[in-house]
Amino acid sequence: MPGRTRRRRQGRRATRCPSRPGPIRPRAEARCGAGSSTPTRPPGACPGRFPRASAPGGRCAVVAASAGGGRGGRTARVPCGGHPVVVHVTCPHGAGPVPPGVPPQVSPGVSPAGDSSRAVPLAAPAPPLGNTSGMRITLPSGTPAEIHRHDNPRMGLVIACDIWGLRPLYDEMVRNLAEKWQMSVAAVEPFPGLDLPADDMAPRAAAIPRLSDDDNLRDLTEAADALGTPVTGLIGYCLGGMYCFKAARSERFARIASFYGMIVVPEAWRSKSQGEPLAHLINGYAENVLAILGGKDPYTPAADIDQLRSTGATCVVYPEAEHAFAHDPSRPVHRPDDAADAYARAEAWLLSALG
Repeated sequence: MPGRTRRRRQGRRATRCPSRPGPIRPRAEARCGAGSSTPTRPPGACPGRFPRASAPGGRCAVVAASAGGGRGGRTARVPCGGHPVVVHVTCPHGAGPVPPGVPPQVSPGVSPAGDSSRAVPLAAPAPPLGNTSGMRITLPSGTPAEIHRHDNPRMGLVIACDIWGLRPLYDEMVRNLAEKWQMSVAAVEPFPGLDLPADDMAPRAAAIPRLSDDDNLRDLTEAADALGTPVTGLIGYCLGGMYCFKAARSERFARIASFYGMIVVPEAWRSKSQGEPLAHLINGYAENVLAILGGKDPYTPAADIDQLRSTGATCVVYPEAEHAFAHDPSRPVHRPDDAADAYARAEAWLLSALG
């Protein structure tokens, strides 16, 4: 049966990288055979990089069994600290295409300063080999997070996600911010343990009153601890931007950049476990906060912005921008020029923590 023979041969060829030897990059999830959520690194492994996994002949060991996401997603066993770690990986040498359903999304805008390199692509080709490594981890609280450690980070950065939670947008954002800004980066799921639809806003909004400030801020702190960087900042969007304001109650994050976070908790979201952002800012460290805001955002009216300024937070308002104008180029409200400028300001603000 020639067809069956041809398929078997194709499967065998798929177990190796067709281009050149090299390390594989952990992609979506790691499961440690010894029960540890974070595999230990063997002696001599480069900090921030997984050890090399090779097939006979020194070639990239990307196995043929599909682990979801099309040919780009595979499973491989990587020796780590004396026991195997099973990881979902993508071959960085061109062995497989980008997973289906994740089209490249690049913010092409140029800031008023004319520095187009400051625009942050939200999905782009993989960074140079060895510069970052990333995987899905579980924090001590049980909350999932996507983490990418840079080999030589200037600082750490935690991302507080929007109402849609962890998804490919944030997987790519974490990787690209790590590469672009030379930081170790982690993004945290805001609805741990809840089975919520990926395409329906109503159940997610209805779940917000059940969230706890203490739990969510604990998760952001645990993500910062997982990065292990001496200086760590926080950036967040929408719901996550609101939690950025609340995180200013402590000095755990040296600098905070909130993108269109709610300054006052919306009426439908209020509960005993949801404190007011302004109260956290007034009693905390508002001077560490940069707020990126849209002049046409119904969630942040002018009166609320005035109150935010009065706490000592720094506010930058883009007059024509609506809610969520910067972090997701697929949205109709996306404004490339404003987004590029906002990201440049956020980067400078975060790095100002280094002196």
